[in-house]
Amino acid sequence: MLRDGGERCYIRAMIAAGDNRSWSRSDWVLLAAVAAWAVALRLAFLALAHGHPLFHTPIMDMSYHDAWARRIAGGDFWGSEAFFRAPLYPYFLGLLYWLGHGSTLFARVVQGCVGGVSAALCFILARELFDRRVGALAAFALGTIWTAIYFDVELLLVVLEVPLGLAFVYFTVRGVKSLNPAWGAAAGLALGLGAITRPNVLAAGVVIWVAFVVWHRRRPGEGPRKTPWRKIIVTLAVLYGVAAAFVGATAVRNYVVAREAVAVSWQGGVNLWIGNNPDADGMTAIAPGTYGDWWRGHYETIRMAEEDAGRPLSRAEIDHYYFGRTLAFAREEPGAALKLLARKAYVYTNAYEVANNFDLYYLKNKFWLLKYDPVSLYVVLPLAFFGIVAYARRWRRLAPLYLFVIFYSASVVLFFVNARFRMPVVPYFCIFAAAAFYYLWDNVRSWRRRELVWRLVGLAVLFAYCDADPFGVADRSSYESQAHYTMGSIYLAQGDLDAAEEEYLAALEVFPSTSGADALNDLGIIAARRGDYALAADYFRRSIAYKPDYSKGYNNLGNLAMEAGDAAGARRYYERALAVDEADARAYYFYGKLLLAEGDAEGAGAKFERAVYYQPNFTAAWYELGKLAREAGDLARAQECFEEALYYLPGSWEARVALADVLHARGDYATAAREYRASLEIADDPRSHYNLACALARLGRGDEAMEELARAVELAPGRYRPMAAGDPDLALLRGRPDFERLISR
Repeated sequence: MLRDGGERCYIRAMIAAGDNRSWSRSDWVLLAAVAAWAVALRLAFLALAHGHPLFHTPIMDMSYHDAWARRIAGGDFWGSEAFFRAPLYPYFLGLLYWLGHGSTLFARVVQGCVGGVSAALCFILARELFDRRVGALAAFALGTIWTAIYFDVELLLVVLEVPLGLAFVYFTVRGVKSLNPAWGAAAGLALGLGAITRPNVLAAGVVIWVAFVVWHRRRPGEGPRKTPWRKIIVTLAVLYGVAAAFVGATAVRNYVVAREAVAVSWQGGVNLWIGNNPDADGMTAIAPGTYGDWWRGHYETIRMAEEDAGRPLSRAEIDHYYFGRTLAFAREEPGAALKLLARKAYVYTNAYEVANNFDLYYLKNKFWLLKYDPVSLYVVLPLAFFGIVAYARRWRRLAPLYLFVIFYSASVVLFFVNARFRMPVVPYFCIFAAAAFYYLWDNVRSWRRRELVWRLVGLAVLFAYCDADPFGVADRSSYESQAHYTMGSIYLAQGDLDAAEEEYLAALEVFPSTSGADALNDLGIIAARRGDYALAADYFRRSIAYKPDYSKGYNNLGNLAMEAGDAAGARRYYERALAVDEADARAYYFYGKLLLAEGDAEGAGAKFERAVYYQPNFTAAWYELGKLAREAGDLARAQECFEEALYYLPGSWEARVALADVLHARGDYATAAREYRASLEIADDPRSHYNLACALARLGRGDEAMEELARAVELAPGRYRPMAAGDPDLALLRGRPDFERLISR
């Protein structure tokens, strides 16, 4: 019977199997099978889910990426600010939108195929370090895990993080073995691309040199041999040089475009503060002192830093400000900071999938393909930890794997924990879990009874640790409430009032409901849209009773008063809203509309300015400011305001036409013509056709002008036929037979 020595021989044999670089036909078949399996599951999920409203209305982070990608696809390649987030995924998504003519479904299908690449890379890496059995099982697990299926087709960074991380570790393994600079360059390419996808990968990248040193260091019992330091240094120099080129290129772009000293992105300090402050729970992605809304929270973190500093700050300075607050918290409250860190470490090593943008278990229960998934972290994670311990004696050979798992995981725990932040390490959990499975399968007969019992007890303890929840991480009430509220908001945005009402009522049934005030408020909006203003007012009052400082309820009561012609009552409600929340941009906007209706343009402009101060992406407020500036004759300011509105909402026809009108008035006919054409892509409006004709005529392009004028007259003959006859902008066309025929009909 084999004893411990036999077990060690087994481990060496399994790992040595990966040294065989020649691929058999079976290897290629397995590679194709695991990739095809992963792609098939992702496309099957898309077939089930593509009709669901959630996949047609991006929210939160998905909305941010979607809007950024659409700006890139629309021609705004360089942007105008330092990157708040690492840029590679939005540019990748922008490319998919450009290729797919803006189709989100096309982008998701391509991402599903990228998920197949991840499974293939998982197989290749596991085969290299262990054997083909481990590779096939690990890749099958990665392809099947329900969170991986969902994340690979969602508009999130994970779809690139996973394959780039796997490629980095695999190329590092090959570089460690061969000390070939070409493999070092490949590893550097993957590391650099990973760094501009999510900079956390640099936590593993900066220590990966350890794998090169320990692999080539003389081991105990070996004869004297010379460590190839020159080859190690050259390979590492190439690896880090290539990676640094990508980070450096991003830093140069940030400086050239925004004159900001930002290496990749400036969200690191804010995120660190979110995960390490006196109010943090290690999972919730809300900065203390902010409202909690995605965009509003973003702008409030900027405003709070600037108000504390007493001056405007660069984005790099805001980043440093929150790094400083985090360090101050750790220094002033070390016990609380360590306790929070321990809690995050526990959450990270627990199998429960913590939600961030949307409740993952809502999706799991909604779609049977996710619901009946046979593989999850409840199985993978305990086996992975068992494998990590079982193969610890081979840490030198598996150093790239251990280094990535340990340091990337530490980088996540240092900030805050959720399922998608943990996802880049899940492939390595799958690899260690698969190795542990075959370790147990192949050795169980060789162990003495006592050895077997101890190993099984250890495995049971790991299952209990990973799958139990003594600290209430999986408290479902807040997640369920928020999921129902989010779905209600999506249905409301799509105009499905009945479905929205059902979801809001479901949110209120969950106790305690973290979305109670919002749900009551939106039920009031539904009642108002149905014409039941008494019921709407009742809901708005209930929202205030539910949460006394709920400014939205006061705003909507003010809007009802305006609808009823009670300007004095509306003013009182808007002032109450600002009394409980002085940073409520919508309250300033509604107050400004009230003042505008009363003829106080100056007062209205001041309110709109406050609205965009507190929420710079408030497109409606920018539009109103642009109109006021245009009426005051300040065309330069009007152009600036309309451009701001379009930056945040490129699909706004009103802002697009208004900008074109201002450009035309300023004599920039070429740009005006371009904007009129852009507006016609949104709506086939006779006004845009007519004004485009005027701009083209000013540019001397008579034939094109006639085409647009003819379309305008066709759509609205009573208005544009007599107008064209005397319009000085169309002087170029006078005397043309086709023009005379058109206006004389």
